[in-house]
Amino acid sequence: MPEGRCGRKQVISWPRYSYERTCAERPGEILFSQYTPFFVGYGYLYGEGGFNPDQEKRRAALDLYTMYVETYPYFHSAHYQLGLAQKANGLVDEARRSFERAIEIHPYYPDAKKELDALPAPR
Repeated sequence: MPEGRCGRKQVISWPRYSYERTCAERPGEILFSQYTPFFVGYGYLYGEGGFNPDQEKRRAALDLYTMYVETYPYFHSAHYQLGLAQKANGLVDEARRSFERAIEIHPYYPDAKKELDALPAPR
C-alpha cells in the first residue's frame, strides 16, 4: 500500500488501487454492491454532529463516492453522496454539479434539491 504524508498509510489508497486495477482487468463489470461504498463512505464522511473533522477521512469518503459514481453512473444517490463529500471537502462547484446530476436522474429528489439550494450562489 502506498504511504501518505510522514510515512503514514493513506486511508483509501489500497481500495482505489484495487478498484482501478480490477476495472482495467474487467472493463464494464460491476465490481461491488451499491451499498458497500455508501455505508463505508458514510462512516468516513460523518462524525458526531456533522461532517467528520478528520480531513483524511473526508477525503477518503470523497474517493469512495467517486468510485461509487464511476460504478453506478445512473444511480441518483451515488451523485448525491458524492456531492455531500465534495461539499465537506470544500469543493462547492463540484458539489453543485453532483447535486444537479442527481436531480437530472431523479427529478423529485428532495434531499438533492435541498442541498443544491443551500449552496452559495455560483461564482
